[in-house]
Amino acid sequence: MRILMIAPEPFFQERGTPFSEFYRIKALLDMGHEVDLATYCIGEDIIMKGLSIHRTAKIPGISNVKVGPSFSKLPLDALLFLKSLRMMFKKNYDLIHTHEEGGLIGAILKSMFKKPHLYDMHSSLSEQFINFNVSRNRAVVGIIRFFEKFILKRSDSVIVICDRLKDVALALNKRARVTVIENTVNPEFYDYFPKHSEEKIDLSFRQGKKLALYIGTFEHYQGMDILVNAAKYVKERGAREIVFACIGGNTQQQKLLMQMVGEGGVSDMFYIAGRVSYIEAAKLIDEADILLSPRKEGVNTPLKIYSYLFAGKPIVATNLLTHTQILNNEVAYLCDANGECFGMTILEVLRDEEQAKRIGTSARTYFEREYAYVLYRKRVKRAVDVALSKEEKDG
Repeated sequence: MRILMIAPEPFFQERGTPFSEFYRIKALLDMGHEVDLATYCIGEDIIMKGLSIHRTAKIPGISNVKVGPSFSKLPLDALLFLKSLRMMFKKNYDLIHTHEEGGLIGAILKSMFKKPHLYDMHSSLSEQFINFNVSRNRAVVGIIRFFEKFILKRSDSVIVICDRLKDVALALNKRARVTVIENTVNPEFYDYFPKHSEEKIDLSFRQGKKLALYIGTFEHYQGMDILVNAAKYVKERGAREIVFACIGGNTQQQKLLMQMVGEGGVSDMFYIAGRVSYIEAAKLIDEADILLSPRKEGVNTPLKIYSYLFAGKPIVATNLLTHTQILNNEVAYLCDANGECFGMTILEVLRDEEQAKRIGTSARTYFEREYAYVLYRKRVKRAVDVALSKEEKDG
């Protein structure tokens, strides 16, 4: 088939939704389809046979967009609509596949061209406005929720990344045909990602100590304050054989975290650095002894959890839905979302290496059983078949 995919993100950039889009594209190409990707003027090209990238015109003064929703994306989305419209007039596509707010463009194009529409719902747009502090105004959130309902009503098939999002989608439109497709990772595909000559992380900072690693953004909902308080708890109990590495925040977030660490009296236990390439991140995960996710808000499963599971290392995560819809006590250490409990659990990992190794091994086995790429591709095929009415709603 010829598929028009609409991605209102910088593609490719090494961040959550573009990674999901990459894996969707790879699965579709592996099925023998052709994908024309309409996306922002921002991002780096990825070369794959069967993929053609079509970018919007550049807007002076806009060289990047932050993670999450923002009003600054509106002009880019307007240009993306025009780009997608022109592409629909030029080529007879068999399927429109949209991501995030691109679903609105897809809903309009479906009505105009009478083509099947597959909507990739990576998150609830209305909830994202609240979680990212874009707006908590009831009227604004209400408008966004109206558009979500409009998108879902005009989608022949809907992909969600976790069970909780399935509930959200069905609450907005009980007739939505929803397929749950959790994310995946596959190191065999790393060669597709753009290569950079950025400085590598020098692991000499660990000085032979156990490495507890956090990779991701430093947004408030990620629970960096929980992690700092956990380190204080660990230090107060005399455990000095561990160093915490936090990788991924922007410059301002790094400064704020450094300030928090200093005020907590644990500067000697932390190494803080900005974003690294996906390949470098994978190497760091492989070097780590403990993998951390102290998230305290949100419901979507963090993309890094799949990399953590694949690594087969002990994971310490908060006992919240954002984690528990994937993780359980057999494959991870789950604890309350506070510094004391998080620190206590880290100490448990340090003190019982046999148990930690056993849980790490179970995590890798669990990944291969539930989230391996071969299973992921089958689920993408099911969502496409639903859009084409070849298969009924996923149970």
